[in-house]
Amino acid sequence: MYTQIYVFIPLTFSHGAHGYNGVRPFYITNALMGIATAWLGMGWFQRTGWRSMMVIGHASLCGCFALAAWLVARDRGADASLAILIVFAIVFTFGESLILPASNIALAGLTTDGNAGRYFGASAISWAIGGVLGNFIGSAAARWTVLAPAWVMFMVIALTGLLAFRSRWPQ
Repeated sequence: MYTQIYVFIPLTFSHGAHGYNGVRPFYITNALMGIATAWLGMGWFQRTGWRSMMVIGHASLCGCFALAAWLVARDRGADASLAILIVFAIVFTFGESLILPASNIALAGLTTDGNAGRYFGASAISWAIGGVLGNFIGSAAARWTVLAPAWVMFMVIALTGLLAFRSRWPQ
């Protein structure tokens, strides 16, 4: 997720008609939507299983990336209107705001009293490695002359997560 939000989205949309000023509303919307989702969803997060949150979050990301792939394939990606970019930010942030707490809830359920630090430490290391690799891959993909395959790749990754968490694995 961080590859898309911190590398690929700004590098893609900064080439549009609005330049880097067109990316600023994305980050403002991302911040406000993240706060709103956390504030409004707090009770729901406690009542809903982590797997459901993962499925809804990954479905949201699939839709977001499918929209981006479609816009880019129609040569409207970087020049898409600010309204479309704001909608993109809302859908993306909603998915992100469900996946992040769900992963912590799932991880907390796996730990015992004596090994919680190890589990969360290993999780933090995996996020760091993913961030490093993701930023490298996102930067490389943003230089591609055709950007639609990168958005399709992000959609396939989100779809893989959706299908994995939708399966009948034990809670």
